[in-house]
Amino acid sequence: GVNLTQDAASSALGMARTTLVAIEKGQREVKPDELLAFSRLYGVSVGKLTSQDAIHVDLAAKFRRAEGKDASKAVTDALTLLNRLASGAAQLERLLGQELQTDYPPPVRINAATYTQQAEDVANNLRARLGVGLGPIRDVIGLLESELGLRIFFRPLASDISGLYAFDPAIGACMLINSKHAHKRRVQTAAHETGHFVSDRSHADILDGEVISLSIEERFASRFG
Repeated sequence: GVNLTQDAASSALGMARTTLVAIEKGQREVKPDELLAFSRLYGVSVGKLTSQDAIHVDLAAKFRRAEGKDASKAVTDALTLLNRLASGAAQLERLLGQELQTDYPPPVRINAATYTQQAEDVANNLRARLGVGLGPIRDVIGLLESELGLRIFFRPLASDISGLYAFDPAIGACMLINSKHAHKRRVQTAAHETGHFVSDRSHADILDGEVISLSIEERFASRFG
C-alpha cells in the first residue's frame, strides 16, 4: 500500500479532503475516472488485475458479432480503450467494496412503423424518470451517470469517431466519448448512444463520421437523441 495522509492523498488525487473522506466512508460513490486515479496513486493495476475474480470482457468481439465485420484500427483501438477503462473501473469498485448502483429502465422494442413518435415518447419517459421535465437539461451526462448508473468516459479518439456504446453484464452499460470534440457535440453523442441503451441495449455501437446506417436502430437512436 501507499502510506499517505488524507491531505496528501486528496492533494495527489486533485480532490477535496472532505470528498476523499466521504468516499472512504461509503457516503459518496466513486466516479470511474476517480477510480483510475486511485489505481495510479495506490499502485493497483487497472489493466492487469490479478485477483481470482478479475473481470474480463471483450467488447471488440461483441462489435464483430453485431456488425458482421472487422473494425478499423481506429475503432479497434477505441474499443480496446473502452474495454480497459470500464472493466478496470468495475474491478476497482469491487476491490473497494463500492460496486456501481444501476437503475436501468427496461429496454423498449422498436416499432419500425412508428419509431419516430416512439423515440420521442421514450425520451420524454426518460426525462420523467430523471425528474427533469421538458425544458433544457443543464448536465445530461452527469444525470446519466448519477441517476442511471451508466459508465461514461472521455478520452481523445480519432477525429472521425464521436463515441462508442457497449453493454456487458459484467460491466453494465458504458460509453466512450471523444474528448477532442466540442461540448455540444459530446452531449449529442451521449444522447444518441443513450438511444441505443434504452432500446437495443446489448448492441455495440460506434458513432463515426461515415454516413449513418439507415437501420431502424440508428434512426431510432438519432431521433431519441
